Amino acid sequence: MNTIHEVRHGSILILRLEMNTKHEDRHWPILSLRLEMNPKHEDMHGPILSLRLEMNTKHNDRHGPILSLRLEMNRTHEDRHGSILSLRLEMNTKHEDRHWSILSLRLEMNTKHEDRHW
Repeated sequence: MNTIHEVRHGSILILRLEMNTKHEDRHWPILSLRLEMNPKHEDMHGPILSLRLEMNTKHNDRHGPILSLRLEMNRTHEDRHGSILSLRLEMNTKHEDRHWSILSLRLEMNTKHEDRHW
């Protein structure tokens, strides 16, 4: 049942499957399954649970993940972009970073407050 607040600011609980095929946004998630909760007006667009499959083909970001499957949790406004679990397939072709792995499959967990934006 919707209250006035829910009607005004959107659904309280949303399960959303998104596909992004816009050429200029191809570095954003290509598949995103998001569970969202809107308890506050200023934070209504922040997913509380997000499972995202991402592909990064931007030339200047080629040292970042090329395929990323990320489980994210949003608890606070300033921490809403911090992955808590990340499964990343990476290829590193930058010349100055050639001492890093060329191909790596990494499962990561982020629990540090100061490292929340990796």
